[in-house]
Amino acid sequence: MKNLYAKSLTMKTNFPFLLLTAMLMCTASASLQAQWRLGVSAGVNLADTDYSAPEGSGIAPENFDTGFTPYFAGGLTLLYRLNDRWAVGSGFQYSPKGYKVKDFNGSEGVKWRYHYLDVLPQVAFQPISGLELILGANIGNSVREEFKAPDHEWTDATDVKIIQNLDVGLLAGVRGEYRQFFLQFSYLHGLTDNTDIRFTDGNGDPIGEGKQFNRTLQLMLGYWLDFGK
Repeated sequence: MKNLYAKSLTMKTNFPFLLLTAMLMCTASASLQAQWRLGVSAGVNLADTDYSAPEGSGIAPENFDTGFTPYFAGGLTLLYRLNDRWAVGSGFQYSPKGYKVKDFNGSEGVKWRYHYLDVLPQVAFQPISGLELILGANIGNSVREEFKAPDHEWTDATDVKIIQNLDVGLLAGVRGEYRQFFLQFSYLHGLTDNTDIRFTDGNGDPIGEGKQFNRTLQLMLGYWLDFGK
């Protein structure tokens, strides 16, 4: 009887602690779920390229210096908030990029457009409420390539493909939030030389390869879905 009484007393003594522990575990679980955020966004890519051709090719850098070209972009962002300041996650986007060239007489020439599916691993820092600074990477795969001559429609470039599929670069951006809505401005700086063009001289002898790097400004409007709320 003494042992049974001791066990009963122990259970009664520990019951508030067990109840508090269970409550804390449930609260932590709900808080953990609420730290996951899924953002749905759409906006515009302002795309350009940093291009250079080997000496003797007859192509000058100013032939590609035509400014940014706008394209529609859209995607998802999944974030896990570590605390009030830091979050980690990734974006998943449909993100067209490309450029336009000038003819040798300076008039508008051919436009090139590449349809990328991008993965954007990122770290976000929140210095003040409603504002986040973003750093990360851009890993893209080109799934379609098109060109458009003046006064013509866009044409699939499967038979004249001139870029590599993989595009790797850096991501930097800033994101402002109001309630569940957010506006994000980003810059994607390509590090991969993704051209496949090789140049020859008048005799057909190789003189080198071109170098081409994507440069993209992006403005996206989105909405957050918070898990566990």
